[in-house]
Amino acid sequence: MKYSQHILYLVIIFICKSPLAYNKYNKVVYGVDNRYEIINSPYSKYSKSIAAMINLNDHKTYEYGDDIVYSGFNDLKYYRGIPTCNSMKFREQTSAASCTGFLIKKDILITAGHCVIKYGQKISRQKNSKCNTHKWIFDYTAENSGNGSLLINTQNISTCQEIIYAQYDENLDYAVIKLNSDESRQPLKMNLDGETDNKNQRVMIIGHPTGLPMKVSEGARISKSDTNTFTSNLDSFAGNSGSPVFDRYGHVIGILNSGEIDYFYNIKYGCYEVNVCEKIDGKCKKAAYGNRALGERSTKLSAIKEKLNSYLK
Repeated sequence: MKYSQHILYLVIIFICKSPLAYNKYNKVVYGVDNRYEIINSPYSKYSKSIAAMINLNDHKTYEYGDDIVYSGFNDLKYYRGIPTCNSMKFREQTSAASCTGFLIKKDILITAGHCVIKYGQKISRQKNSKCNTHKWIFDYTAENSGNGSLLINTQNISTCQEIIYAQYDENLDYAVIKLNSDESRQPLKMNLDGETDNKNQRVMIIGHPTGLPMKVSEGARISKSDTNTFTSNLDSFAGNSGSPVFDRYGHVIGILNSGEIDYFYNIKYGCYEVNVCEKIDGKCKKAAYGNRALGERSTKLSAIKEKLNSYLK
């Protein structure tokens, strides 16, 4: 039975009750919202290599062979307990993920450091509480989710065996995780010497904005770069943290970390809207710092090249 058929049968009775998955690191839309579903896109094959970080505890409701329905998640009809505006994209979709990650090897995943450790920490070869409580779910798309529920094949569920490396401070924000994973999965292609210093370099991300099913966001460019990070005008949100940032050749060159405020409260209509900025250094409906957009920040893969080399051979 197809996921889309199965979900119609299994999840129609579920009503979501749990709080919205939320990550303190914000992101935002620049100009027009460029996010779209990965299903039937040129990048659909990447959904097999990109995972959502989800706490599945107390959510399982039904098993059907190798498929499990997890219910009780929220959607975007409400944000922080307040209604969202009817014009918001994807507002009726399930919101379950707190972060995104991607494979650099069949059983090695990269995500943002702040997804698994606290600020100022730097760890290696450990298994902490985030490693124990959260699962990594591959192929979480709009096709296998709805009504506050997820339909997951057991082969798409991976657990954290250990955190190999993780760092979260003013210099770096990344984590390398060993998974108990399906050996048939293919890693994404990396470019550890990507053109992140080129201000006109085109970039895109694939991940889980605000915990939603996997979305593609492209049409962005790098605006500035320093030793460890680069800034772009990617349309990204909390939940995109840890998403792979691709260059125009389809190679991963960075890890999405942070950016502007996601949503703002529209006093006139009494609902939350997606925050929109004109451009980097341009005006936002609501800016995190002052009244100008600083852009979306990513950690360069080149900055952690020494940590990754042994896994890419």
